[in-house]
Amino acid sequence: MGTPGPACHNGRVLLALVATFRTRSLRVVERLSLAGDDIARALVADGAVRGAVTLATCNRFELYLDVADEALARDAATAAIAARTSMAAADAAAALDRLSDDDAVRHLCAVASSLDSMVVGEQEISGQVRRALRKALDERTATGVLTRAFENALRIAREVVGATGIGSSTRSVASVALDIAERTTDLADARVLLVGTGQLAASGVRALRRRGASIIGVFSPSGRARDFGELFGIEPLGLADLHDALAHADVIYACSGGEGVVLSAQQLAAARAGRPWPLTVIDLALHRDLDPAAAELSGVTVVSLDDVRAHAPRENPEAHSRALDIVAAGARELSADLRSRAMI
Repeated sequence: MGTPGPACHNGRVLLALVATFRTRSLRVVERLSLAGDDIARALVADGAVRGAVTLATCNRFELYLDVADEALARDAATAAIAARTSMAAADAAAALDRLSDDDAVRHLCAVASSLDSMVVGEQEISGQVRRALRKALDERTATGVLTRAFENALRIAREVVGATGIGSSTRSVASVALDIAERTTDLADARVLLVGTGQLAASGVRALRRRGASIIGVFSPSGRARDFGELFGIEPLGLADLHDALAHADVIYACSGGEGVVLSAQQLAAARAGRPWPLTVIDLALHRDLDPAAAELSGVTVVSLDDVRAHAPRENPEAHSRALDIVAAGARELSADLRSRAMI
């Protein structure tokens, strides 16, 4: 739990409700993310908050709220999450850490700078923060305080890159997952089936191609395979094509971001019948694209987000310490700026 920030000048609070891989299991984060990406709009429409931005990734669920009454807003948010996830309201509240004002600003700056990431220095998070703000602006849920906080957090992230190099490499959740997979699988010339078309999929395509893998097709449960395939030069696959693709793949890279199992153990067993070579499944979807029972199939090796968390490389200690100092100083400056403008 965070500690409350200083007394607000005008009765408004910047409140963050946060669940990440650092303090919660990925299963809890997965459950919370079922609240959906329209929860910010619903909370604003309900009048419980002035503004809201949702930041949801493969290992975090965070709500940033501009509120007049912190207790009322927290209760409204947890009730909305509970209703959308079939969690008890008390369980939803217990699953979310509460950060307000200075603590919320500090956390946002650390997140944008990738210092709170599963893989410190990964590049994707700044783009995810930027897209979260853009979505809120498009949906008119981002108030002045939220916009200024997010924009300055992204500015601080750029300062961290420039001063320390953290965030400038190709390190990512995808690259660490592939490092783990390469312990048992030669990715050079491996035939890879891609499941999913989001940011993790795009990151995976680049990382796989750098290692010499051949992507034989992309399947999207959400129907975006054609657009993604055109963008990256990959054959889009439909349901009718999936069995054959599964039968020929050496590696499945799955990260669809949907809410249910995409590949069942029965599908995989049927596709692999008579195929003697091993199969590696890299499942980076928060809601798990692969049926857990498939991990018991002969010749199938699974790499999960839990594996990435366990094997994420450590950043250079000096660079990491310098980055923490930059984030701390930037967050103090941002908090002071928001108070001077009577935004918090």
